[in-house]
Amino acid sequence: MTTEDNFKESEKAIEQQQEQSEKEVLQAYRESLKEIRGEVGLAYEKYATAAGILLMAEMMKYKRLDNLEKAIVSEVSRLYKSVNKSTEKAITDVFSESYYRTAWTLETGAKLSLSFDLLRPEAVKAAILNPYDRITWPERMKANTEVMIRQIREEITKGII
Repeated sequence: MTTEDNFKESEKAIEQQQEQSEKEVLQAYRESLKEIRGEVGLAYEKYATAAGILLMAEMMKYKRLDNLEKAIVSEVSRLYKSVNKSTEKAITDVFSESYYRTAWTLETGAKLSLSFDLLRPEAVKAAILNPYDRITWPERMKANTEVMIRQIREEITKGII
């Protein structure tokens, strides 16, 4: 096999790894969406009028809207933690796999031992935390989660009004 073939094979393996990680994240989003729909559906089931209309006045009683929002924020926070963990693992795995496959391909192509060291976990962590557009990946994830929570609150309020 040529060096080019080895690189192509490496790319294919890494893409498969990425696709698997994306599926896991998508599944987490689906589960959270199902949970949130359940919470909203329960509110409609309990507090909607006979015509199926959920009134703001009814939701304001006994802090029902606040409680619904808290349940949704809790679910989104759980989703954030899950996606954050999955994504960090995926990035670490892809980074490591790419490093070792590239090292192997270069050594095989050169027919020499180039003495690549083992990849240190600190180096991978530093790559993950390296600021992109002056913001680190965890900060970006947190900001995106806050935007999602705000948008969900707005949509629920619009739907009730």
